[in-house]
Amino acid sequence: MGFNRILNQEAVKDILKRAVSSQRLAHAYLFVGPEGVGKDAMAIEFAKLVNCLNASSEPCDQCVNCRQIQALTYPGVKLVFATPAKISDDEWLKIVQRKANDPYQPLTYSSTSSILIDRIRELRKGAGVRTFEGKYRIAIISEAERMTQEAANALLKLLEEPPEGYILILTSARPNQLLPTIISRCQLVKFSPIPESEIIRGLIERGVESTQARVIARLAMGNFRKAIYLTQEDYQEYRKLALELIFTGIRNDPLAKLDFIETLTRSKDRGKLKEILQISLLWLRDAYFILQNQIEQSELTQYLYNYDRCDEVQKLAQLCEKINLEKTISAVEKSIDLVEKNVYINLVLITLVNQFSQN
Repeated sequence: MGFNRILNQEAVKDILKRAVSSQRLAHAYLFVGPEGVGKDAMAIEFAKLVNCLNASSEPCDQCVNCRQIQALTYPGVKLVFATPAKISDDEWLKIVQRKANDPYQPLTYSSTSSILIDRIRELRKGAGVRTFEGKYRIAIISEAERMTQEAANALLKLLEEPPEGYILILTSARPNQLLPTIISRCQLVKFSPIPESEIIRGLIERGVESTQARVIARLAMGNFRKAIYLTQEDYQEYRKLALELIFTGIRNDPLAKLDFIETLTRSKDRGKLKEILQISLLWLRDAYFILQNQIEQSELTQYLYNYDRCDEVQKLAQLCEKINLEKTISAVEKSIDLVEKNVYINLVLITLVNQFSQN
Protein backbone atom coordinates (compact mmCIF):
# COMPACT_ATOMS: atom_id res chain seq x y z
CA MET A 1 0.00 0.00 0.00
CA GLY A 2 2.56 2.63 1.07
CA PHE A 3 1.50 6.13 0.11
CA ASN A 4 -1.51 4.70 -1.72
CA ARG A 5 -3.36 4.55 1.57
CA ILE A 6 -3.32 8.39 1.53
CA LEU A 7 -6.10 9.90 -0.59
CA ASN A 8 -4.85 12.51 -3.06
CA GLN A 9 -2.06 14.87 -1.76
CA GLU A 10 0.21 13.94 -4.68
CA ALA A 11 2.20 17.17 -4.37
CA VAL A 12 2.97 16.42 -0.72
CA LYS A 13 3.99 12.86 -1.55
CA ASP A 14 6.41 14.18 -4.19
CA ILE A 15 7.95 16.68 -1.76
CA LEU A 16 8.57 14.01 0.87
CA LYS A 17 9.85 11.42 -1.60
CA ARG A 18 12.33 13.91 -3.07
CA ALA A 19 13.54 14.86 0.41
CA VAL A 20 14.27 11.21 1.19
CA SER A 21 15.86 10.34 -2.16
CA SER A 22 18.12 13.42 -2.01
CA GLN A 23 18.87 12.83 1.69
CA ARG A 24 17.91 16.44 2.41
CA LEU A 25 15.56 15.88 5.31
CA ALA A 26 14.55 18.79 7.51
CA HIS A 27 14.78 18.36 11.28
CA ALA A 28 11.20 19.63 11.65
CA TYR A 29 8.12 19.68 9.41
CA LEU A 30 4.80 21.46 9.84
CA PHE A 31 1.99 19.74 7.94
CA VAL A 32 -0.81 22.29 7.53
CA GLY A 33 -4.20 22.05 5.86
CA PRO A 34 -7.92 21.62 6.55
CA GLU A 35 -9.21 18.99 8.95
CA GLY A 36 -9.51 15.43 7.72
CA VAL A 37 -7.21 15.61 4.70
CA GLY A 38 -4.61 13.09 5.87
CA LYS A 39 -1.94 15.09 7.69
CA ASP A 40 -1.53 12.55 10.50
CA ALA A 41 -1.82 9.68 8.04
CA MET A 42 0.95 11.19 5.91
CA ALA A 43 3.14 11.71 8.97
CA ILE A 44 2.88 7.98 9.75
CA GLU A 45 3.68 7.01 6.16
CA PHE A 46 6.65 9.41 6.14
CA ALA A 47 7.94 7.84 9.35
CA LYS A 48 7.69 4.45 7.64
CA LEU A 49 9.49 5.71 4.53
CA VAL A 50 12.53 7.14 6.34
CA ASN A 51 12.87 4.00 8.45
CA CYS A 52 12.00 1.36 5.83
CA LEU A 53 14.62 -1.39 5.65
CA ASN A 54 13.94 -1.96 1.94
CA ALA A 55 15.05 1.38 0.50
CA SER A 56 12.59 2.61 -2.14
CA SER A 57 10.45 5.61 -3.06
CA GLU A 58 7.58 4.08 -1.06
CA PRO A 59 7.40 2.30 2.30
CA CYS A 60 7.51 -1.43 1.62
CA ASP A 61 4.91 -2.25 4.31
CA GLN A 62 6.64 -5.62 4.71
CA CYS A 63 9.75 -5.02 6.83
CA VAL A 64 9.60 -5.10 10.62
CA ASN A 65 10.04 -1.32 10.83
CA CYS A 66 7.14 -0.57 8.49
CA ARG A 67 4.86 -3.04 10.26
CA GLN A 68 5.67 -1.70 13.71
CA ILE A 69 5.29 1.94 12.67
CA GLN A 70 1.95 1.16 11.03
CA ALA A 71 0.85 -0.43 14.31
CA LEU A 72 2.30 2.58 16.20
CA THR A 73 4.38 0.24 18.35
CA TYR A 74 7.80 1.14 16.94
CA PRO A 75 10.00 2.47 19.78
CA GLY A 76 11.52 5.17 17.58
CA VAL A 77 8.21 6.84 16.69
CA LYS A 78 6.46 8.85 19.40
CA LEU A 79 2.91 10.10 19.00
CA VAL A 80 1.76 13.15 20.97
CA PHE A 81 -1.83 14.41 21.08
CA ALA A 82 -4.19 16.37 23.32
CA THR A 83 -5.38 14.51 26.41
CA PRO A 84 -6.66 15.36 29.88
CA ALA A 85 -4.01 15.80 32.58
CA LYS A 86 -4.97 12.38 33.92
CA ILE A 87 -5.60 9.61 31.40
CA SER A 88 -5.21 5.90 32.04
CA ASP A 89 -2.72 3.86 30.04
CA ASP A 90 -5.58 1.70 28.76
CA GLU A 91 -7.51 4.71 27.46
CA TRP A 92 -4.40 6.16 25.83
CA LEU A 93 -3.65 2.82 24.13
CA LYS A 94 -7.23 2.57 22.84
CA ILE A 95 -6.92 5.94 21.12
CA VAL A 96 -3.54 5.03 19.61
CA GLN A 97 -4.83 1.64 18.44
CA ARG A 98 -7.80 3.31 16.75
CA LYS A 99 -5.36 5.58 14.93
CA ALA A 100 -3.20 2.62 13.93
CA ASN A 101 -6.23 0.80 12.52
CA ASP A 102 -7.38 3.87 10.60
CA PRO A 103 -4.95 6.83 10.27
CA TYR A 104 -7.82 9.17 9.32
CA GLN A 105 -9.46 8.75 12.72
CA PRO A 106 -9.05 11.75 15.07
CA LEU A 107 -6.67 11.56 18.01
CA THR A 108 -8.27 14.34 20.05
CA TYR A 109 -9.58 13.00 23.34
CA SER A 110 -12.06 15.88 23.70
CA SER A 111 -12.54 19.43 22.44
CA THR A 112 -11.26 20.81 25.75
CA SER A 113 -8.08 18.73 26.00
CA SER A 114 -4.61 20.19 25.50
CA ILE A 115 -1.10 18.99 24.81
CA LEU A 116 0.53 19.49 28.18
CA ILE A 117 4.13 20.36 28.99
CA ASP A 118 4.76 16.92 30.51
CA ARG A 119 4.25 15.31 27.09
CA ILE A 120 6.81 17.63 25.51
CA ARG A 121 9.23 17.08 28.37
CA GLU A 122 8.99 13.33 27.73
CA LEU A 123 9.90 13.98 24.08
CA ARG A 124 12.88 16.09 25.04
CA LYS A 125 14.06 13.53 27.55
CA GLY A 126 14.02 10.70 25.02
CA ALA A 127 15.12 12.71 21.98
CA GLY A 128 18.83 12.03 22.37
CA VAL A 129 18.56 8.39 23.38
CA ARG A 130 19.14 5.71 20.75
CA THR A 131 17.99 2.40 22.17
CA PHE A 132 16.66 0.71 19.02
CA GLU A 133 17.61 -0.38 15.53
CA GLY A 134 16.52 2.27 13.10
CA LYS A 135 17.47 5.18 10.89
CA TYR A 136 15.49 8.08 12.35
CA ARG A 137 13.62 8.81 15.52
CA ILE A 138 10.32 10.53 14.75
CA ALA A 139 7.98 12.56 16.95
CA ILE A 140 4.51 13.29 15.54
CA ILE A 141 2.62 16.05 17.36
CA SER A 142 -0.99 15.91 16.16
CA GLU A 143 -3.02 19.14 16.23
CA ALA A 144 0.02 21.00 17.50
CA GLU A 145 -2.02 24.18 18.04
CA ARG A 146 -3.46 22.46 21.11
CA MET A 147 -0.16 22.83 22.97
CA THR A 148 -0.34 24.96 26.08
CA GLN A 149 1.93 27.99 26.21
CA GLU A 150 4.30 26.11 28.49
CA ALA A 151 4.36 23.09 26.18
CA ALA A 152 5.03 25.27 23.14
CA ASN A 153 7.93 26.98 24.87
CA ALA A 154 9.37 23.61 25.88
CA LEU A 155 9.10 22.42 22.27
CA LEU A 156 11.03 25.47 21.10
CA LYS A 157 14.08 24.27 23.02
CA LEU A 158 13.95 20.97 21.14
CA LEU A 159 13.55 22.76 17.81
CA GLU A 160 16.51 25.02 18.54
CA GLU A 161 18.86 22.12 19.29
CA PRO A 162 17.53 19.06 17.45
CA PRO A 163 19.52 15.84 18.04
CA GLU A 164 21.09 14.13 15.06
CA GLY A 165 18.77 11.65 13.36
CA TYR A 166 15.67 13.16 14.98
CA ILE A 167 12.67 14.50 13.01
CA LEU A 168 9.72 16.41 14.44
CA ILE A 169 6.45 16.41 12.48
CA LEU A 170 3.77 18.83 13.63
CA THR A 171 0.29 18.70 12.11
CA SER A 172 -2.22 21.53 12.33
CA ALA A 173 -5.42 22.81 10.76
CA ARG A 174 -4.96 26.13 12.59
CA PRO A 175 -1.32 27.15 12.23
CA ASN A 176 -2.20 30.76 13.11
CA GLN A 177 -2.58 29.53 16.70
CA LEU A 178 1.05 28.34 16.82
CA LEU A 179 3.93 30.47 18.01
CA PRO A 180 5.60 32.23 15.04
CA THR A 181 8.95 31.04 16.39
CA ILE A 182 7.79 27.43 16.07
CA ILE A 183 6.54 27.94 12.52
CA SER A 184 9.81 29.61 11.48
CA ARG A 185 11.81 26.57 12.59
CA CYS A 186 9.77 24.08 10.57
CA GLN A 187 9.59 23.27 6.89
CA LEU A 188 6.02 24.08 5.86
CA VAL A 189 4.17 21.39 3.89
CA LYS A 190 0.69 22.38 2.70
CA PHE A 191 -2.18 19.91 2.28
CA SER A 192 -5.27 20.59 0.19
CA PRO A 193 -8.93 19.51 0.52
CA ILE A 194 -9.58 16.07 -0.95
CA PRO A 195 -11.48 16.10 -4.26
CA GLU A 196 -15.02 14.76 -4.13
CA SER A 197 -14.17 11.96 -6.56
CA GLU A 198 -11.36 10.75 -4.29
CA ILE A 199 -13.62 10.77 -1.23
CA ILE A 200 -16.18 8.73 -3.14
CA ARG A 201 -13.47 6.24 -4.11
CA GLY A 202 -12.19 6.05 -0.54
CA LEU A 203 -15.67 5.45 0.87
CA ILE A 204 -16.53 2.77 -1.70
CA GLU A 205 -13.25 1.00 -0.87
CA ARG A 206 -14.46 0.95 2.74
CA GLY A 207 -17.67 -0.75 1.71
CA VAL A 208 -20.02 2.26 1.49
CA GLU A 209 -22.74 1.93 -1.13
CA SER A 210 -22.02 4.16 -4.15
CA THR A 211 -25.12 6.40 -3.96
CA GLN A 212 -24.60 7.00 -0.27
CA ALA A 213 -20.89 7.63 -0.90
CA ARG A 214 -21.69 10.35 -3.45
CA VAL A 215 -24.04 12.19 -1.08
CA ILE A 216 -21.65 11.97 1.87
CA ALA A 217 -18.68 13.05 -0.27
CA ARG A 218 -20.54 16.22 -1.27
CA LEU A 219 -21.44 16.98 2.34
CA ALA A 220 -17.89 16.31 3.55
CA MET A 221 -16.44 19.28 1.60
CA GLY A 222 -13.00 17.77 1.09
CA ASN A 223 -12.76 16.34 4.62
CA PHE A 224 -12.36 12.55 4.49
CA ARG A 225 -12.44 12.25 8.27
CA LYS A 226 -15.85 13.91 8.25
CA ALA A 227 -16.98 11.59 5.47
CA ILE A 228 -15.99 8.57 7.57
CA TYR A 229 -17.81 10.06 10.56
CA LEU A 230 -21.00 10.50 8.55
CA THR A 231 -20.91 6.85 7.47
CA GLN A 232 -20.80 5.87 11.14
CA GLU A 233 -23.69 8.11 12.16
CA ASP A 234 -27.22 8.63 10.87
CA TYR A 235 -26.28 11.43 8.50
CA GLN A 236 -29.84 11.68 7.15
CA GLU A 237 -31.02 12.44 10.68
CA TYR A 238 -28.32 15.10 10.97
CA ARG A 239 -29.51 16.71 7.74
CA LYS A 240 -33.11 16.67 8.99
CA LEU A 241 -32.13 18.31 12.28
CA ALA A 242 -29.95 20.89 10.50
CA LEU A 243 -32.84 21.91 8.25
CA GLU A 244 -35.25 21.97 11.18
CA LEU A 245 -32.86 24.25 13.06
CA ILE A 246 -33.03 26.79 10.23
CA PHE A 247 -36.82 26.62 9.85
CA THR A 248 -37.33 26.91 13.62
CA GLY A 249 -35.16 30.00 13.77
CA ILE A 250 -36.72 31.78 10.81
CA ARG A 251 -40.33 31.06 11.81
CA ASN A 252 -39.68 32.74 15.17
CA ASP A 253 -41.98 30.79 17.50
CA PRO A 254 -40.38 31.23 20.97
CA LEU A 255 -41.80 28.00 22.41
CA ALA A 256 -40.82 26.00 19.34
CA LYS A 257 -37.30 27.40 19.62
CA LEU A 258 -36.93 26.32 23.24
CA ASP A 259 -38.38 22.86 22.59
CA PHE A 260 -36.07 22.28 19.65
CA ILE A 261 -32.97 23.47 21.51
CA GLU A 262 -33.83 21.15 24.39
CA THR A 263 -34.10 18.24 21.95
CA LEU A 264 -30.86 19.15 20.20
CA THR A 265 -28.79 19.51 23.36
CA ARG A 266 -30.16 16.56 25.32
CA SER A 267 -27.17 14.34 24.55
CA LYS A 268 -24.61 17.07 25.42
CA ASP A 269 -22.61 15.81 22.42
CA ARG A 270 -20.55 18.72 21.09
CA GLY A 271 -19.27 16.70 18.14
CA LYS A 272 -22.80 15.92 16.99
CA LEU A 273 -23.91 19.54 17.46
CA LYS A 274 -20.92 20.78 15.47
CA GLU A 275 -21.81 18.45 12.58
CA ILE A 276 -25.44 19.59 12.62
CA LEU A 277 -24.35 23.23 12.50
CA GLN A 278 -21.93 22.52 9.68
CA ILE A 279 -24.64 20.75 7.69
CA SER A 280 -27.05 23.64 8.36
CA LEU A 281 -24.37 25.86 6.84
CA LEU A 282 -24.50 23.76 3.67
CA TRP A 283 -28.30 24.05 3.49
CA LEU A 284 -27.97 27.84 3.76
CA ARG A 285 -25.22 28.02 1.15
CA ASP A 286 -27.39 25.99 -1.21
CA ALA A 287 -30.28 28.41 -0.65
CA TYR A 288 -27.94 31.34 -1.23
CA PHE A 289 -26.75 29.81 -4.50
CA ILE A 290 -30.32 29.41 -5.78
CA LEU A 291 -31.21 32.99 -4.84
CA GLN A 292 -28.12 34.37 -6.57
CA ASN A 293 -28.29 32.28 -9.75
CA GLN A 294 -30.85 31.39 -12.37
CA ILE A 295 -30.24 27.68 -12.84
CA GLU A 296 -32.51 25.13 -14.48
CA GLN A 297 -33.90 22.46 -12.14
CA SER A 298 -32.17 19.74 -14.16
CA GLU A 299 -28.78 21.36 -13.61
CA LEU A 300 -29.00 22.01 -9.87
CA THR A 301 -27.44 18.68 -8.92
CA GLN A 302 -24.11 19.91 -10.29
CA TYR A 303 -23.92 22.82 -7.86
CA LEU A 304 -25.71 21.99 -4.60
CA TYR A 305 -24.27 20.24 -1.56
CA ASN A 306 -27.69 18.75 -0.87
CA TYR A 307 -28.11 17.87 -4.53
CA ASP A 308 -30.36 14.89 -3.76
CA ARG A 309 -32.85 17.18 -1.97
CA CYS A 310 -33.34 19.95 -4.56
CA ASP A 311 -37.03 20.49 -3.77
CA GLU A 312 -36.29 21.14 -0.10
CA VAL A 313 -33.46 23.50 -0.99
CA GLN A 314 -35.81 25.52 -3.20
CA LYS A 315 -38.42 25.74 -0.42
CA LEU A 316 -35.69 26.89 1.94
CA ALA A 317 -34.54 29.49 -0.57
CA GLN A 318 -38.06 30.93 -0.75
CA LEU A 319 -38.18 31.20 3.05
CA CYS A 320 -34.72 32.75 3.15
CA GLU A 321 -35.86 35.63 0.94
CA LYS A 322 -37.25 37.14 4.16
CA ILE A 323 -33.89 37.30 5.94
CA ASN A 324 -30.36 38.60 5.43
CA LEU A 325 -28.86 35.32 4.31
CA GLU A 326 -25.25 36.49 4.35
CA LYS A 327 -25.52 37.56 8.01
CA THR A 328 -27.27 34.30 8.85
CA ILE A 329 -24.46 32.26 7.30
CA SER A 330 -21.93 34.31 9.28
CA ALA A 331 -23.92 33.68 12.48
CA VAL A 332 -23.77 29.91 11.92
CA GLU A 333 -20.02 30.07 11.25
CA LYS A 334 -19.54 31.99 14.49
CA SER A 335 -21.65 29.44 16.37
CA ILE A 336 -19.46 26.58 15.09
CA ASP A 337 -16.42 28.44 16.37
CA LEU A 338 -18.05 28.95 19.78
CA VAL A 339 -18.90 25.25 20.06
CA GLU A 340 -15.26 24.43 19.34
CA LYS A 341 -14.21 26.87 22.07
CA ASN A 342 -16.37 25.06 24.61
CA VAL A 343 -18.92 27.85 25.10
CA TYR A 344 -22.14 26.66 26.79
CA ILE A 345 -24.03 25.03 23.93
CA ASN A 346 -27.54 26.06 25.02
CA LEU A 347 -26.45 29.70 25.00
CA VAL A 348 -24.86 29.28 21.56
CA LEU A 349 -28.07 27.84 20.11
CA ILE A 350 -30.42 30.34 21.77
CA THR A 351 -28.34 33.19 20.39
CA LEU A 352 -28.25 31.59 16.95
CA VAL A 353 -31.97 30.86 16.53
CA ASN A 354 -32.78 34.37 17.65
CA GLN A 355 -30.36 35.78 15.07
CA PHE A 356 -32.14 33.82 12.34
CA SER A 357 -35.35 35.76 12.90
CA GLN A 358 -33.57 39.11 13.41
CA ASN A 359 -31.57 39.09 10.14
